[in-house]
Amino acid sequence: METFIFALGILALVAGLMTKRYLIGGLSGIVLLLYYFSLIENGNWLLMLLFATGVLLILAEIFLPTFGLLGIVGLALAGGGLMYGTGDLLTGLIDLSVGVIIGLTSFYILLKLGYRLPIVEKMVLNDAINVSGNALQKADLEQYIGQEGQTMTPLRPTGKAIFADNQVMEIVSDYEIINADERIVVTAVKNNQILVRRKQ
Repeated sequence: METFIFALGILALVAGLMTKRYLIGGLSGIVLLLYYFSLIENGNWLLMLLFATGVLLILAEIFLPTFGLLGIVGLALAGGGLMYGTGDLLTGLIDLSVGVIIGLTSFYILLKLGYRLPIVEKMVLNDAINVSGNALQKADLEQYIGQEGQTMTPLRPTGKAIFADNQVMEIVSDYEIINADERIVVTAVKNNQILVRRKQ
C-alpha cells in the first residue's frame, strides 16, 4: 500500500513538472508523499526534508553540468530518508527503486509525447540565432535537417553547436544529454528549434 502511494506521488510530481498542470500535479504529489511518510514506521518531518532535498538535487542535475554529482548525492539523500523511514533496508530499497522506475518511465513517455519541462521552454530561445544575432525563419532552419555538426557546449537539453557553414546555432537535444565536442546530426525542426541527436 505504502509503495503504491509513493509511486503515485512521484508520478504526480513528474506529470506536474512536464505539463501545464504543474499546480495540480505538484500539490497532488506533495499530498501523496506526505501521506506516504505518515504511513511508514519512522516517518517524520526531518525525513521528509531529507527526501525533498534529495529530489531537488536530482532536479538540479538536469540543469547544472555537474556530471552526475548532484544526481548521485540527491539519490543518496532521498534513498537514505526512505530507508531510515521505513525502518527496513529492503523495503526502503523497493520503494526507492519503484519511485525511480516510475519517475524515469513517465518522464520518458511524456518527452516522447512532446512535453518538456516548462523551465526549459523558458530557457530555450523561440528563434534560433546565428553568430551575428539575426533571427532565422523556419524555412531557413529546415535546411539544417540531416546536417552534421559538433557541440560547443553540453546539451542539457539546450546548447550550441557549430555546423559546416561555420554557423553557431542554438540547438536542443532530442531526449538525451550530449557532452561538448561530440558529433551530432539534425533530426527535425520543431517550434523554431533545431532538434539533434548524437551521431551514431
